[in-house]
Amino acid sequence: MGFAYIAIVLAAWTVIPFTYRVVEKRGANRFFMASGMGLTALILTIGYALVSRTSPADAAPSQFIIGLILGCAQVALMPIFLAAVARGDLSVTWTVLTLSFSLASLLSMIYPDGAPSPTGFAGLACAAVAILFIGIDTRRRAAAAGTTSGIRKGWGFFITLSFLLNSLNLYLFSLAAHFAPDTGLGHKTAFLAASSAAMFAGSLLLGLFLRRPEPAGTGFKIGLIAGNCSFLGWLFSLLALSNAGIPGYVLYPATTGGSNILVIAISVIFLRERPGRWGWLGIAAGICSFILLGLAASQSSVPQ
Repeated sequence: MGFAYIAIVLAAWTVIPFTYRVVEKRGANRFFMASGMGLTALILTIGYALVSRTSPADAAPSQFIIGLILGCAQVALMPIFLAAVARGDLSVTWTVLTLSFSLASLLSMIYPDGAPSPTGFAGLACAAVAILFIGIDTRRRAAAAGTTSGIRKGWGFFITLSFLLNSLNLYLFSLAAHFAPDTGLGHKTAFLAASSAAMFAGSLLLGLFLRRPEPAGTGFKIGLIAGNCSFLGWLFSLLALSNAGIPGYVLYPATTGGSNILVIAISVIFLRERPGRWGWLGIAAGICSFILLGLAASQSSVPQ
């Protein structure tokens, strides 16, 4: 089942960047989009709890606490990441943000997963190289089309904060799975409900307080679509970490890093965007990372 969990998370994280693209194209309000994402995820979590007959109220307190921290981190990430986007090329900024899975993987290697095998290290390195090469290719094609805006003062500060916050978001999934006393669904629904509720309420308050001129309704509607993907990505990330026993250093590169490769592939097939030499090298490195991380996962599941 581990492969199926990874595939669902990978699909969810691949769709979300395209919803951001729609928001940018329509000039919608991103804060209300984030609020819509949180509300949808909260409703789906409650519905999932009712259908599965689980009771989040009986969950361990750690799941509520870690979930609230995750939701607050997501609320904080949005304006900081927007500040980075406003000061630099979107392609470069997005690539650096996605590379944050490497820090989350490193943290999970230290605690609670333990150090991976040399195969795991090699797979992690290949995943990082894949995202780097794809980012270089995207930047070069944007520059060739005359759409690059350059990097302005303050970009490094804001993208560093975004990198750290997104790493924290990913790492919190490992902590939630580790501190849950068992693999029961009640703990997972409590974690998801707390995080999505915090994301909904915090983003809504920011949107109302800042009163940005972008259309709020459009952003909220797009957020409802992205929220479905967020719920699936969150839920099956937890299932992969706990029920399937997939370590974080395997899950994060395969899903976060792999989604970048899929976005490129979809763009090639459906949007007629052709990657250059660096892009094809990145795709090749990504395929190698999938193979190596798959081998590392199989090695970690062998009884000692």
